[in-house]
Amino acid sequence: MSTIDSKIFLRRYPLNDEIWAPYKGRELLGLIELIRRIHLYWGAATNSPFFSVVSDDDQGLYDTFILDLEFLLVHSTLDSGFQDFIRDSVPHSFMDSDTALAMDDDLRGRMKDAFQRVISALRQEALKLGIRIHEGDTTGLFSIFDEELREIQEQNQLATLEMEIQLGLRKPKSSGELLENRAEELELTLRKLIESSLSNGWSDIPGKVRRNAIRRMKRNKATTPNEQKQELSSLAECLSYCDLADLETVMVSEPCWLSLEKYFREKSNVELRFSLLKPFRNDLAHHRSSSKVVLADANAALTWFEHAISTKITDDDELNNVPF
Repeated sequence: MSTIDSKIFLRRYPLNDEIWAPYKGRELLGLIELIRRIHLYWGAATNSPFFSVVSDDDQGLYDTFILDLEFLLVHSTLDSGFQDFIRDSVPHSFMDSDTALAMDDDLRGRMKDAFQRVISALRQEALKLGIRIHEGDTTGLFSIFDEELREIQEQNQLATLEMEIQLGLRKPKSSGELLENRAEELELTLRKLIESSLSNGWSDIPGKVRRNAIRRMKRNKATTPNEQKQELSSLAECLSYCDLADLETVMVSEPCWLSLEKYFREKSNVELRFSLLKPFRNDLAHHRSSSKVVLADANAALTWFEHAISTKITDDDELNNVPF
């Protein structure tokens, strides 16, 4: 059994001294990453106004999370008052469908606030103790369940959508509308990848893209807080005014590509998929119906990007075996 397989096998069980031994001293960071995932699980399982669609096995995962929480609290240096605050804020038992159905938006909002308060308090405690907070699970013991959590989210979103359609609360989305949603999500994801890849921020953006962004900002300045603003001062702000063509230019430029190569392997792969996606985006911009060929090309491009980003492809064969 490989090291990775062994870790996955062990993590079907709650944390114990053996599993946690290499990470002793990181209890605060572990609590932050764990509670983030408990929050995701809770939100995914209870966001439907109709039911909670969670299999028995997935409910077992929630039980594992709560046992992990107790383990980390006991092994942490947090005082008893802080530990009780966390226990009172994080639900220790999973809701059944009837209980989830009884939740209203106000209660869901209070639960969301409680999770956020706990994470914020833990981050402040870590900073006070001089512990550097990393973005992401440095132990790999919690992120190992992220794919499972995504599946739970998707399962509940689909079931909720189907129920809304059956009740006449929502019309079924066309294939074009579904692709439009995916394209918008891709743009947001690519912006985040670019932002995390450019160490020098604004100065790393190619001049052409900056000029395009400034032109769009001026065109829409009436909707900005400062109508007299004539320049973009941050990378995030610049990227918010970039279209797909601009994002492609940034992604294949240096030094951005140095960080993105692990996802996409070859620039030609990126350029090809952007070319497949462009006709669909043009149709959307001009409010035209897309042909079946354009929709198929867009779906192929989006699927490739989603697969590449989710798996960080590093092998040519794996890249070329994406099914389209």
